[in-house]
Amino acid sequence: MKCRMQSLLLFVLLGAIVNIAVAWCIGACANIQEDDCEKAVFKQMPAGAWVLCRVWRAPDYHCLSWEHISWHDPSHESPDFKFPSWSSTASRQFFIDPLPPLAQPSAYSRFPLRRIELAAGWPFHSLRYCLTQWMGQPGTISFEFEPTYSAFRVGQPRFTMRGFECTRGTFPLLPIWFGFAGNAIFYAALARMLFAIPVAIRRRRRIKRGLCPACAYPVGSNAFCTECGKPVAPSRVEPI
Repeated sequence: MKCRMQSLLLFVLLGAIVNIAVAWCIGACANIQEDDCEKAVFKQMPAGAWVLCRVWRAPDYHCLSWEHISWHDPSHESPDFKFPSWSSTASRQFFIDPLPPLAQPSAYSRFPLRRIELAAGWPFHSLRYCLTQWMGQPGTISFEFEPTYSAFRVGQPRFTMRGFECTRGTFPLLPIWFGFAGNAIFYAALARMLFAIPVAIRRRRRIKRGLCPACAYPVGSNAFCTECGKPVAPSRVEPI
């Protein structure tokens, strides 16, 4: 029983490691293009702030871009749009104050302009991160992960007109617990099956050859292997 529990924990640990590796590969290779967004939603935050949320969805990642704006298109308002539960921006309502006038640089002492939230993983989204683009004074732009340990990346993040280069080379670290547990179990079961198939084939071949399936010692008429002591089916081959 103890050996089985240790084997089970080992496969679950292996499944968790594979899950992290898969999510990192997906997150680091995600290439988000502005023109490819699935949906654009205008949403009004408290105190009158308007944000534009662009949504990208794929089988292996889900990306949200929250952009602080001073205008909105009423035809794109979707009050019933369901944001994912892992989105900290949708739950915290991060953009509170209206966008300051561009003609007043002093207003940008510390102001969020855009946030990128990305969740990665397969078959469930299991890891995520949040990157904020800040406008500082006088008109400087900085990027911060929130919280700071939510991801690590290779290179300096930057935004372009065609896409978000901040998503490439970024490795998410914050777990989405339901997806993380589901993926870990999925990969653990897959690894167990991959290990079990060769063992089952070897065991079947040994039984057909009249050998002990555990140690490959020739089986006689005994119900137990005379070499390792494991129970075996007695050989039906009659001696000549």
